[in-house]
Amino acid sequence: MRPVVMVFWTSVLVQRWIASAQAWSWGSENKGLDTVHIMNSHVETPSTKAQSTPKLPDIYTVVIRELQELESEPLCHRNAARLLVNNCQLIDGKDDATMDIDSGRRIRDFVDSYAASLAICDLERGSFDIPAGCAPFRASSLAKLPDPKQPLLHVSPQQIDFCLKGLAKSTSSWNTWVSYRHKSLRFCEAARAENDKGLEDAQHLQQLLTVLMKTVLAGNAEIASLHDSALMKFSERTISQVDVVMDALVSTAASAASLQDQMAKIISKA
Repeated sequence: MRPVVMVFWTSVLVQRWIASAQAWSWGSENKGLDTVHIMNSHVETPSTKAQSTPKLPDIYTVVIRELQELESEPLCHRNAARLLVNNCQLIDGKDDATMDIDSGRRIRDFVDSYAASLAICDLERGSFDIPAGCAPFRASSLAKLPDPKQPLLHVSPQQIDFCLKGLAKSTSSWNTWVSYRHKSLRFCEAARAENDKGLEDAQHLQQLLTVLMKTVLAGNAEIASLHDSALMKFSERTISQVDVVMDALVSTAASAASLQDQMAKIISKA
C-alpha cells in the first residue's frame, strides 16, 4: 500500500470526529494535546452516558498522528511497529500506571524491547554509536524477523537489560527510549481495539495498522529482490572474468608450447 491509502483512512477518521464535535458542542478550538481534554469534557446525555468511552478519543487522536509520522520514517521504524502490532496481545489492557507494579515481567519486557528497537532506529539514522548490547535491536536484525504466529519476544530479558544499560550511558539515548516506551503502550491499546466490533473508529484504525504492516512487508520484499539481483549480477560478472582469465591462460599455454617446439628445432639443427 502507498501513503495515499494512509491519508484516505486518516481523513475518514478526522471527518467523523469533526462531525461528532459539531453535534456535541465540545467548546472552543484548541491546538495540540488540548484537543484530547476537549474530547473528554463533552456533555453526556442519559442515553449516551452508558455507551461513552472517553479514553478512546484520546488514543485515536494521538495514535493516528503517530502513525502518520511513522509512515514517513525509514523501514527500520516500520519493522519495529510490525513486531509491536503482532505481539500487542501481551499488553492485555495494561496502561503505563500499572506497568511498573505488574508482576508479569513478560509484559514489561515486551514494552521495553519495542521501545529499544525504535530508539536504536533513531540512533542508526543519526549515525550515532550503537551500544554493543543492542545488536538484536538494530535494523538488520529486525528485518530478518518473521511475523510470529503467537506473541513472542525476539530477545531475552537479559538482552533487553544489557541494551538498556548501554542506552542509559547517554542522556539523549535514554530519553528517546523513555518516549518510545510510552508510545508502545498507545499503539498496542489501539491495535487491540479491533476486538470491540462495536467501535467503528477502532476498525478504521486497525485498517491503518494493517496498511502499515503491508508497507513494511513490501519494503522487505523490495530489499530482498534488490539483494538477489545484485548477487546475480555479481555472479555473472565473476563468471565472465573467470572466462577471460581462462582464455588468457589457454593462449599463454599455446604460445609456450609453440616456443618450446621452435627452441627444440633450433637445438636439433645446431
